Amino acid sequence: MAKTKVSPSKPDKPPRALEKKPEALPELASLRKEADALIKRWQEPKIETAESFEEAGQGTKDFASLRKKIKTIVSPAIAEAKKLYNERRKAFAAVDDILEEAEQSLRQGLIAYEVKHRKAQEAKIEKALEKGQDSKAAAIAAKPYTPEVSGLGFRDVWHGEIVDFGVFLSAVIDGRLPQEAVSVNESWLNAKARAEHEAMSVPGAKAVKETNSSVRT
Repeated sequence: MAKTKVSPSKPDKPPRALEKKPEALPELASLRKEADALIKRWQEPKIETAESFEEAGQGTKDFASLRKKIKTIVSPAIAEAKKLYNERRKAFAAVDDILEEAEQSLRQGLIAYEVKHRKAQEAKIEKALEKGQDSKAAAIAAKPYTPEVSGLGFRDVWHGEIVDFGVFLSAVIDGRLPQEAVSVNESWLNAKARAEHEAMSVPGAKAVKETNSSVRT
């Protein structure tokens, strides 16, 4: 067999060792020694010859095969746990969704009352100040405009909305807004690269090819 050398390949850091603790599923115990041996064998891989390349290729198949065995054992338990979770979540939601809807309706009523009376108070304060009645304005401001309820509070929350995306984007392009003001739809861009490869034509972007490995067991 030819001993053709290829570029050395080593991971950034060695794989983690398995933690020594009781198995949640007893069936997994029989696979622990196999997993420990496999991790130890490939702790610091050195792929420098054609022979070591073939060995490493077999190693990836061994990893994939072992993970498949583990998945076969664990999947039924996970499926059963998910089924139980979904059943209980559904039962909870049946009650909680109704309560949340009623609570939100109540909150909106409180907010509407608070906003109405706050604006009324602000109008009175402004009117008093316009007349030069500073002391009266201060007295109005000092008076609560809603009854005090322990644990209940209100705060203004601000958020931004794009009303003209073209104008907004132009401001980013000419530097009036930072580039972090917009984000790229990477899912769309990656899908286009996968479909068109080198032929992808997107202004300001390019298709990048990366080599991955695949294993069939």
